[in-house]
Amino acid sequence: MMQRLAAVVEPVVTREGFELVDMAFRPAGRKHVLAVMIDRLGRESYAPPARDESAEDLGTVGIADCVRVSKALSPVLDVEDLITTAYTLEVSSPGLDRPLKTPRHFAMARGMAARIKTRVPVEGESFFIAPIVEAGDETVTIEHRGAPLEVPYRLIARANLEVQL
Repeated sequence: MMQRLAAVVEPVVTREGFELVDMAFRPAGRKHVLAVMIDRLGRESYAPPARDESAEDLGTVGIADCVRVSKALSPVLDVEDLITTAYTLEVSSPGLDRPLKTPRHFAMARGMAARIKTRVPVEGESFFIAPIVEAGDETVTIEHRGAPLEVPYRLIARANLEVQL
């Protein structure tokens, strides 16, 4: 079902000027939630912006953007009727601890710390909080204990930016 939903959701999100970062369909009490995470198209880096810039100048996603995408998605989802149970549509930005799902996401986070959980141990460990050094087509290189460590994307169960306050 998620692939069919993504095939419907992604073109609408793109048409509105955003990238589909992630999508989940999960139970929430007696209903379900279709959670759609969006980001602006064309961003080159996730590096923090200067403090005096507004959300629009930064290319970040604001509440008005989420409302706009939600209003564009709702009628399309109703017509396509892929979800047969009661649900709520929730459109949000990736947030500070944004998920890293694709090689492009890892490349945009180069130089930033990430929290990475692997499916199987890599060099004897399954959990890393480390800066991203490089992002290739098949692996991400992190700095682990002062040395570069290549982690194949296929082994990554979950990855997020590590919030640095």
